[in-house]
Amino acid sequence: MYERKRGIFKRITTVGVLQFEIVLSHFSILLFLLLAQTTISFIVMFYFFNVPQVGSFLLAYTLVIIYGISAFCAGILIGTICHRKHHAILVLLAVSFPTVILSGIFSPLEGFPWHLRYTGYVYPGILPGLALRNILLRGWGLNHLWVWLGFVSCFATSSLYLIIFMLLSI
Repeated sequence: MYERKRGIFKRITTVGVLQFEIVLSHFSILLFLLLAQTTISFIVMFYFFNVPQVGSFLLAYTLVIIYGISAFCAGILIGTICHRKHHAILVLLAVSFPTVILSGIFSPLEGFPWHLRYTGYVYPGILPGLALRNILLRGWGLNHLWVWLGFVSCFATSSLYLIIFMLLSI
């Protein structure tokens, strides 16, 4: 949005840089930052706060990275749809607020009414969160359905966001 507002996007595309290359450069920088932030978070979580870990560290780390990539794809899509910063913030709040409420952070999903409980599984952050909890606390692997669904949810939402982005970019 910043590039579009300042006219940088038009100048870059005039020179011959493709829109895909611009998105790829943003994505590569964000991926580097995601790897650094996730590594630091896991070090702090496991070594300083002694969070119990029963399952695979590598599987949990991979799930968090894939979920971060899914969030990047959502951000790229929101940036493509919204032309102003405050519109993007409102869309982000409309998407993330129900996800946080229905994810089970504040209260367990089993305590919600049945229609909210099953509607919550549609949001992209709930299944990866449950999968991460099952990996770390129960030691589950990809052979369990809930862990597998967490990974599939991340891949499906990333693919959906990228397909919509490509359709809107044409």
